[in-house]
Amino acid sequence: MTPVELRQRIDGYFWRLDQERQFLAHLAAALIQPHTKKRIKGTDLYKPLSFKKGSTEPKENRLKKFEEVAKRLAKKETERSEGNGGKTG
Repeated sequence: MTPVELRQRIDGYFWRLDQERQFLAHLAAALIQPHTKKRIKGTDLYKPLSFKKGSTEPKENRLKKFEEVAKRLAKKETERSEGNGGKTG
């Protein structure tokens, strides 16, 4: 499987998951509605994910988050290696 095909499968999975959650939100709203005075819609209970192109975070933000996670992982790895006397395994 190519990286493009993998990405398409992942996007499809999250799209289906989002559709199911939207359905459940509308179902829950219909069940709650008779017991409240305020009108409740499914979109009040669940905000759909955005699947539009260009709706992702800017590259700079993603790179910043990646670097933060990499630093945390490196810190954990050094703590782990120092904890067992520098021995691996």
